[in-house]
Formats: sequence, structure tokens, C-alpha cells
Amino acid sequence: MTIRRVVGVACALAALLVAPTTASVPDGKPRVKRLTLFTDRSETENGGVDLGPAGLSKGDVYVQANPVRNKDGKVVGTYDLSCTTIDEDNGAGQVRQLCDTATSLRRRGQIVTTGIVLAVPHPSATRFPGLLPVRRFTMPIVGGTGKFRGARGVLQRTFGDPRTTLRFRYRR
Repeated sequence: MTIRRVVGVACALAALLVAPTTASVPDGKPRVKRLTLFTDRSETENGGVDLGPAGLSKGDVYVQANPVRNKDGKVVGTYDLSCTTIDEDNGAGQVRQLCDTATSLRRRGQIVTTGIVLAVPHPSATRFPGLLPVRRFTMPIVGGTGKFRGARGVLQRTFGDPRTTLRFRYRR
């Protein structure tokens, strides 16, 4: 064996030993990671901008900011949401909104989602825009920062009163 081959093999082995490893399944894909968090309605700050005709109409914007808690009830970050009305009635009595979320977790990074969310006009929804989200919806995870950099997957949000559950399933 020549010295070049020995050096080449040694370098390849060293690279394998020090390379970062990723938890993966036999097919080589990263494992699905799961993260469950909660928000409490009593801690939600929200508001909106009524654009166009008074009342619910295309272009209206709704924003929401929440502390986010882990299963032990400890605040671990924030969950922020912004929705723009794109259709006041989809023919099924539902309002279609384009929503973006950012979940920021202390010292870990952010998870970002975007997608269409359905809501229904409801008299008990006293805050602007007078809508309640459907009980459960799923949005695609489109990326992240820090430990969530390159994340792809889904966020399933289950609306509850007073607690809303955020279930993230993603790969990096």
C-alpha cells in the first residue's frame, strides 16, 4: 500500500469518527421528532386591522401573541400568529385565512409555519375579527432557526378553551 492510500484511508476513517451523526432509521432518513406545547387563552394578546369595508372582508389582518408552555406548565418561549382573510365565505360558511406562525423557544430557535386556516364567524367571538378557528387544523412547517434549522413537517393545532395544544412533527 502506498503512503497516499494509507493517508487517504486514515483521513476517511477520521472523518467518519468525528462527523456529526443524525438519528436515523434504516432507510437513512432522519427520524421524526415530536414536540408538544401549550398556550392558554387567558394569556393571549391579540388584535387586528379592519381593512376595506367595515366588518369581515378580504385583507383583514388578525394577530396573536402567546407565551408557550411545556407539559409541566413552564413558559419556554412564545407562539405568534398572523392571519390575513382571503375569502369571507368559502361556500360552507367558513372563512379562509392565510396564516403564518413563529414559535420561538428559548436557547433552541424558531419553528416557522404557513398555510390556509379555516375559521367560522361566531357570536361568542367578541374580539376582532369575530371568528373562531376550526377545532383542529394542520399547517406545514416551512423551516426554522437554531436547533430547528431546516425543519420540515407539520404543526397540528388543537383549539381548546382555555388551553390550545400545539403538536409539532418534523425532520431536520
